[in-house]
Amino acid sequence: MCGDKSLFHVINENFRQKVELGNNTRIDVLGKGNVKLKVNGFTHVVSVVFFVPDLKTNLFSISQLQDKGLIILIQHGYMNIYHPEKGLIKHTEMTANRMFLLLTNSLHQKPACLYNSTPDLAYLWHCRYGHLSYKGLRTLQTKNMVHGIPQFQIPSTICATCMIGKQHRDPIPKHNNWRATEKL
Repeated sequence: MCGDKSLFHVINENFRQKVELGNNTRIDVLGKGNVKLKVNGFTHVVSVVFFVPDLKTNLFSISQLQDKGLIILIQHGYMNIYHPEKGLIKHTEMTANRMFLLLTNSLHQKPACLYNSTPDLAYLWHCRYGHLSYKGLRTLQTKNMVHGIPQFQIPSTICATCMIGKQHRDPIPKHNNWRATEKL
């Protein structure tokens, strides 16, 4: 269970439920989803995490970790979490209130800026104007209809997207021929 909505990688906010805590209080769950965590250099996706805004700290269920194939070993005041293939994931000491702290770094979705470059200016402007023909681009260029359009030569290459868009498609038949022959 997690009380911080920003930690969720994917969340379904339509999910509603109540959960009971160890002190017999019930609190509302206002969604469930996946949280990406980075623990000791490994990135893990914890799925089916409940979003509980009333929580002050995040809670992990030992049984759910075991259901996901992790091995939990608790002895002598320490807890070790093992992955079957990656080995030891986390080693933590019990706190004074008999809790085990699992300090992690959350992996938030970072905004990305996508950049594309092409050395062919004619093709770039062809795409910018919604696949306008090169003749139309030449008209924009010669009549100074667009500010900032550079001088370029019409390329000899053919735009594959334009060719796909110009392909002929047969009309959808109004009657099924195979059913007509089936009745005979």
